[in-house]
Amino acid sequence: MEHRLKTGDCNLTNTAFSSINFKNSNMFAKTLLQKEATMSDLMLDVDQAGELKSAFRRGDWTNAEIKKLSEGNVLTHVRQVVLGNAKIVQIKSLEFIGTIIIPAITKKFVAKDNFIVDTSRKTKVKISYLGDDFRKNFLGKTEKAIPETTLRYHKLRKSSADKPIIAELGGEKKAETTLAEMFALMEMQPNGEKGALPTNGYANIFYIHDVNGVLGAVRCDWGGVGWSVDACSVGTPRERYYGRRVFSRNSSES
Repeated sequence: MEHRLKTGDCNLTNTAFSSINFKNSNMFAKTLLQKEATMSDLMLDVDQAGELKSAFRRGDWTNAEIKKLSEGNVLTHVRQVVLGNAKIVQIKSLEFIGTIIIPAITKKFVAKDNFIVDTSRKTKVKISYLGDDFRKNFLGKTEKAIPETTLRYHKLRKSSADKPIIAELGGEKKAETTLAEMFALMEMQPNGEKGALPTNGYANIFYIHDVNGVLGAVRCDWGGVGWSVDACSVGTPRERYYGRRVFSRNSSES
């Protein structure tokens, strides 16, 4: 006797069920065989394990990073990149905040006549500290007069060394600013008032050529009683921390 089951628009006999079950059995067996073959392929021998270990070492991976790579679907996504179905998009280090106009500087800017440690009421800009590297490489610099300019400023979204920051800004030409422009911003906030320069203790970073024409990283940050100013080479591996502000040439003026 033939039994029929009605389900919506389907009208299946027991013969049809047998056929479906048979097909499902074949598919299930095929899937198991494929899985077994795949698992067999994934049995790492000593050479393959060594290749992975060498690759992790070349990339300076830590044990914590390798563990994270093994979690969830991370490797599934990596495989899609290997297969050419996806691509890696690097997260940018800089978040654009805004621009600020620097008034024309009508005469030569002599660094030693302006960057003076003085936190008294009479000084035009309170400066509490000048670092040794700034004194050595920047304090003897004199810059020519410049017309009104516009600077861009970004916030660091993640910690980064100087060279990648400069590259993201568009290269040295676009990243470069001047001591006169930096000091002009400090003049707008002589007592630590709010403005383009954060006064929460975080560094404001400017890329400026020193007395020898070498691009360096000059920073100023408000220390409570005055501005602290220092400098270092852009070639050091030292990273600028998250949240710091980076100033650069406006793209239309570069």
